[in-house]
Amino acid sequence: MQNTFYNRDSLVLRKMNLKEFNVQGKDHTWSLEGIKADKKEYRSRFLEEKGTIIGMEPCNRMTYEQTKDGVKVTATEDNLTRIKYDMPEEWLRFPMKQGDSISGYFHGIGLYCGELLMRRFGTYQTKADSTGKLILPNGETLNGIMRLHTERSISAVYANKDTLRKEVPTYTVDSIIKRMATDTLMLHEDHYRWYAAGYRYPIVEAKVITLKDKPIEELLFYCLPEEQERLASNEVNKAVREVVARAEEESLAGDEAKTRGVDGFSYEISQNDYSVTVRYQADHYEKITALLTNNQGIVYQRLEKTGLAGSGQIEFNTSGLRRGQYIVYLNVDGTGYAEKFSVK
Repeated sequence: MQNTFYNRDSLVLRKMNLKEFNVQGKDHTWSLEGIKADKKEYRSRFLEEKGTIIGMEPCNRMTYEQTKDGVKVTATEDNLTRIKYDMPEEWLRFPMKQGDSISGYFHGIGLYCGELLMRRFGTYQTKADSTGKLILPNGETLNGIMRLHTERSISAVYANKDTLRKEVPTYTVDSIIKRMATDTLMLHEDHYRWYAAGYRYPIVEAKVITLKDKPIEELLFYCLPEEQERLASNEVNKAVREVVARAEEESLAGDEAKTRGVDGFSYEISQNDYSVTVRYQADHYEKITALLTNNQGIVYQRLEKTGLAGSGQIEFNTSGLRRGQYIVYLNVDGTGYAEKFSVK
């Protein structure tokens, strides 16, 4: 419920220079500090019509089908194209936790510049690939951040728009694969979304579109957390933010910290209502492999750190896990450690 779209939601977005922002972050920290926003404000709006969500965003208009399980993109429109998808892209899945991945093929038909029939098709993969914290432009820090990274390969074919009056052949997955195999002008898109625990929409969103490895579009938008805190029907997210705040206070107080380790490696593990964090100090190591499993050994998440001495942290997002006991395993250059914890 935290990320469900709502009718009449309206947000002010601020455009920033993507070249000044490190999308990969450093030690699970992303920073907007020192990056100036454009003076012009952009507004993002969401309207619901007969069960369909229409999102009017700074650079385009998107139509979504929303169910209790997630969100799919059924149509897109910008200043050049208008496409309706018979093979929609899965935009979000409820819930998504670190390590989750959704992928597939998309296909749609529409108009380019109002004059040409256009088929737009390709592949996508969205992965919840990282968690951590986000430093805001004013220096404040938001914890409980999860980044979604979507990679798309996009192809298109064009024809006379009079073709629309005739029967247009349906594309299958095999058709898409065959066409993409010979496409020399395929676009590649990297789309990043940074969600914070207790906030409905991304706090930061970035997009890079490349053609033959050369960027042709780069966008970065930032949404003030206060904008989302003012949204209507926000009791669920308000409750989550309060839980996060309490957990941070407890973590600072060191209530749940345990210190372990031998041979130049020490660590402490702390837990709150949305994550388990391993903070470590190492004289030297080649590789740390961390696993989050249940009691039966089923692996839910796997993270790795390589080759630097000093301090660091590994964070597992536990917000989507069912109640029960879980185990964090650490393997540090062949030496193993394990800690149990409960999700209540």
